[in-house]
Amino acid sequence: MIMGAVVAILLLVQEPADDEKKADGLMKKAEALIEAKDFELARGVYEVVAKKYPSTKAAKLASHRAGDNAVLDCRIIVQNGPSENRIDVHVMGDSFRYTNAEQRSFFGISKGVFTQLVGGDCLREYQNYFNGWRVLLASKEQGTSSDTKTFDTALGVRSNGGGYSVDGRKSAEVRTRLACDDGQWLVLVRMGGGVDSGGGGIVTWTGGGTLVHEFGHAFGALGDEYTSEPGPGPQRPIGRGLNYSDTPDLAKVAWAHWFEKPEIARAARLGAFEGANAHEKGQWKPTSGGCTMGSGGGGAFCPVCREQMVLQIYLRVNPIDEASPSAAATKVKLKKAGDAWKVDDADALPWILPLQPFTHKLTVRWRLKKMDAPAIDTPTGGNGEPAPPMPSPEPQTPPAPQPRTRSFARLPFEGQDLKSNPRPDRRGRAVERPLMTDAKIEPGRYVLTVEVRDEMSDEMTDPETKRKVKVPWVLKDPTNALVERMAWEVAFTE
Repeated sequence: MIMGAVVAILLLVQEPADDEKKADGLMKKAEALIEAKDFELARGVYEVVAKKYPSTKAAKLASHRAGDNAVLDCRIIVQNGPSENRIDVHVMGDSFRYTNAEQRSFFGISKGVFTQLVGGDCLREYQNYFNGWRVLLASKEQGTSSDTKTFDTALGVRSNGGGYSVDGRKSAEVRTRLACDDGQWLVLVRMGGGVDSGGGGIVTWTGGGTLVHEFGHAFGALGDEYTSEPGPGPQRPIGRGLNYSDTPDLAKVAWAHWFEKPEIARAARLGAFEGANAHEKGQWKPTSGGCTMGSGGGGAFCPVCREQMVLQIYLRVNPIDEASPSAAATKVKLKKAGDAWKVDDADALPWILPLQPFTHKLTVRWRLKKMDAPAIDTPTGGNGEPAPPMPSPEPQTPPAPQPRTRSFARLPFEGQDLKSNPRPDRRGRAVERPLMTDAKIEPGRYVLTVEVRDEMSDEMTDPETKRKVKVPWVLKDPTNALVERMAWEVAFTE
């Protein structure tokens, strides 16, 4: 009797475990079918897991994926680095039903959407700072909701004629099912009925050429520079923004700092030109035309808009991608070379891996200061001038950046100037260490500080003087977003 009870209990304990294994095995088969683009068969497998193994951990996920509005898959399609220090952009579509034909159509274009986004202008230069993700959404119905009719879709996209919006409740449900989320979504609206729009990190567009323009709204909080409303909505009020103004007074526009250096402003062709924010009169923009924030979204970002986009990029990523050692203190052995001390093994020194833009390199400088001793030379801001005060980062216009571990150049940058020595590591990456060949060192404790700075600029011609002028991509960086410093306490020992 006792033996029989024990056997019954063992069977009860083992059965759920067997169900878990069976459910997990079926889930893997369904995911393989999704990858093979057989979405309809995958849905059938999810239904089996949900109905046959309802008490398993997999059943809840399977029930969602078998549903009418579901997140079928979320996976990276272009990976340029770890999500912890990249801007993750999710590409998804609304109004694609749970059929092989419709899901395959989105599957086929999703990677091209991300490539289109980072393929031109300043986003191309910083394409390595972004990761692209494909999110497959199944919708119960096909259509874009309006004031007269509602469609049941994965994101509940609605058109008011003057733009699109996603349903807050439905988008929150999708957000919980993403592997990571920086709030940057590109939502392809399959069934058009309004005007492409962007804001709060979300771009909703119908697949035309306005993608980068709308990303300027969603990511950079930039305004429109065209002169009339693209849709039937009411006329927007006169106002001020990062790239439009209600006054032509160059001292009062948001881009006034450019005119503090007249030769740069002239070379960049900046001024205050009437016609912006969907008004022909009473609103002014930085350039006479050609900016992607203008009509049609064609062209490149003007210098003012580009500055804002680059600042927003660096508020989300750290220019130092990786560093070693991770601890704040380390030891390095010295050896005697005549009357001087030299580092015995250069590979024992701290190193960093800076982010890598597409065509230029970030500036890397090192400084070494003996502890409890005065600085050998005057701290500078990296260009030979006295370092400016380091203000606290100010609140940014939405969308808010994800928090990153940053010092924003608040660490002191003092001591002997050392050049940087880029050398490939075992993985072939160009890590950078301080070049200690001419360093004045002896056994003792030092502070070793590295500074990484983005100094991207274009060479342009001042139309007044006909001289070549360097036009920085970012002229004003109030939070030192383009600069990062790290420091180690290094004990040099015999």
